[in-house]
Amino acid sequence: GEVEDTVIPELSCSLKNIGLKTAPFSIRLGNVGCFPENDVDKARIIKFGLLRETDDLDTLVENVEEAVVKLGFRRELRPYNPHVTIGRVKTQKIHTKRNRRQNIPLPLSSSLKSLLFKSSGLLNFKEDSASIRVEHITLVHSTISGSVPIYETLERYVLEG
Repeated sequence: GEVEDTVIPELSCSLKNIGLKTAPFSIRLGNVGCFPENDVDKARIIKFGLLRETDDLDTLVENVEEAVVKLGFRRELRPYNPHVTIGRVKTQKIHTKRNRRQNIPLPLSSSLKSLLFKSSGLLNFKEDSASIRVEHITLVHSTISGSVPIYETLERYVLEG
């Protein structure tokens, strides 16, 4: 959401302190999925789930959330769903019967659906995916330009704990 520039220095200080107390850890790619979950026909985001090898990722997320709540941000109510976004599904604007504009995802081809969302096979990484080392956290500024987000790294905090 929107963040006042005056909050950034305090947020940066909190993230730096979390980095100093947190040791690097590893994660692995999980199965391919989408958001909204379990609804391929309404998919807006295609993603890899992340498999945790330890509780370190959850602890890091809890520490960051606690820090931002202290700065006046609202706690996230949705359960944390760690993932890596592969891509976004294009949407089209339609007008509903009540003359409201609505963005709906364009349909994925059936071959892409079957490739991406098999429960096993080519893109099932649960057993043999390589570990990805998490060695820093990043403070990112995002701007929506048209329908495409643009991300800019503001600061990177090394995990040193």
